[in-house]
Amino acid sequence: MIKTLGSSMNKFIQNLFLILFPFYPLWAWVCYSITKKPIDFIINILLISFALYFLINSNKKLPKYLLFFIIFTIYHLCSIYINNIAPPQNTNWLYFIFSDTNLFACTLLIIVENTYFNNRFIATMNRNIFIIVLISLIVSLIQIKNPLFFFNGDMDENLVFFEQERIYSIYSWGNQNSGGITFPILIAVLLSIYYTKKLSVFLIVFSGIIVSFLSKGRYVMISTLVALSQLFLINVKYISITSI
Repeated sequence: MIKTLGSSMNKFIQNLFLILFPFYPLWAWVCYSITKKPIDFIINILLISFALYFLINSNKKLPKYLLFFIIFTIYHLCSIYINNIAPPQNTNWLYFIFSDTNLFACTLLIIVENTYFNNRFIATMNRNIFIIVLISLIVSLIQIKNPLFFFNGDMDENLVFFEQERIYSIYSWGNQNSGGITFPILIAVLLSIYYTKKLSVFLIVFSGIIVSFLSKGRYVMISTLVALSQLFLINVKYISITSI
């Protein structure tokens, strides 16, 4: 019974990850449109329940890095409460805690460490990442003509970057670092998977260049170029292997 429950839980978490995380900006838009709350707050409530389940029921020993991260997260939350340094004065403490990025990362890592990801999961996740990169490209191209399309005004309330004609693609619904950190990582992952498929590589490279340069963010462009540079190293390695 316990084994069956664990297997069902593992499968459920895999499916949750496949649906949720590749399409996180899209879900963030849906979540905010319905609840007017950031997605981190909603997802954190869900993740904490799973994390507590694993901490109580799992026989797996926590890795040292995660143990120290849990201690740091507890210290982080306690220090904020003791020193009363929550950012906005009108923030509800419970809302603030559940929206905390460190708590989100901590609970997510607990779940990841206690979940087995099979080959089928990895293949499906790679496909979903490819889909979200193509969606990023399509949204960026649409925003050239209609900058307000799928734009999160709360991220840039004073429209400072908007006036500079920066195009965020889907990443205004994440956070300000999503375009410069998340997107290049997605490009790097896809290149390492699809490097032998010419059409896929073309679409990945084209998406990387268009989305990053339309953002007009130097760190976004540099990060994406660094990710694209691995294509040269992959090709050199592939040529050397095939010539043996």
